[in-house]
Amino acid sequence: MKTRLFLVVLVLISLTLLLNNFSGTKTVRVNAQNKIDQRSLVFTELVRKAETLGRLHVIVELTSGFKPEGNLMTADLARQHTSIKEAQTSFLGRYPVRKEAVKTFDYIPFVALETDANQIRQMESDPAVGDIEEDIVGEPGLAESIPMVSADTAWASGYTGAGQTVAIVDSGVDKTHSFLSPRVVSEACYSSNVINQSVSVCPAGVTESTDPSSGLNCPVSTEGCAHGTNVAGIAAGRGASFSGVAKDANIVAIQIFSQFTSSASCGTTVPCARYWTSDLIKGLERVLTLKATMPSIQAVNLSLQTPDSNSHRIVMSLIPRPRRR
Repeated sequence: MKTRLFLVVLVLISLTLLLNNFSGTKTVRVNAQNKIDQRSLVFTELVRKAETLGRLHVIVELTSGFKPEGNLMTADLARQHTSIKEAQTSFLGRYPVRKEAVKTFDYIPFVALETDANQIRQMESDPAVGDIEEDIVGEPGLAESIPMVSADTAWASGYTGAGQTVAIVDSGVDKTHSFLSPRVVSEACYSSNVINQSVSVCPAGVTESTDPSSGLNCPVSTEGCAHGTNVAGIAAGRGASFSGVAKDANIVAIQIFSQFTSSASCGTTVPCARYWTSDLIKGLERVLTLKATMPSIQAVNLSLQTPDSNSHRIVMSLIPRPRRR
């Protein structure tokens, strides 16, 4: 019996090896080749755009051995953060760029920067560069809200959001509005000064700030700047006759929009509020940082839209998962 079992196992192993040799290995090679071909197409398209425009804003993924934070032991987090910073510093040391246009991130091995066609060609053959994509510009969006989150059911069960906090990552929040005051408990702003494209709306024109009032809405004279306040009202507004989804929740206001002044970005209404994907990432990283000392943060609202769903891949990498101890 043992001999027969051994022979059966041996036959199964042999068949598995044959299948791997004739199909599995081929599949792996085909998939790897497809990935290489796709990467090459992306670089080719970005080079073409950079040659047309002269300069291009991109987000570069670095090969630093990154693992999602939820997959790491708590003791390994600091090591990974250091490794990310070292990879970013090394990369930027090889590519001279306008420092004002560089954004580095704390939790993921990416760098956002303004570059040209020649540098993009160099990055394609750089072993430290895993991937690259354009820093896409997005705009406000809100197709559906209360029915999507079953707010009516929550209200009927007596839930009001008391003791909880929602982060509004948008065009800023008017914290003095009677519907929202005095429940904005933390603020931040990430906005970009990009030549011939956008102007920062952070206090004093800086590109990032966590000072008090830095999360205020951008100028209401700019199309789209009232969006964040409206969203905050839907999420956590409280009034005498009607209220938002979580009327007793606190609010973290994170302003990620910039003021755009071209019809190419705004259409017929100029100026307008639009956001760079890199500023969205900075805003989400701020939420992660706050979460460490503000465990009451239970939700992040992104009422945004972008013409390129690929940029969501980077954003999704920031979603925290249960952490190993």
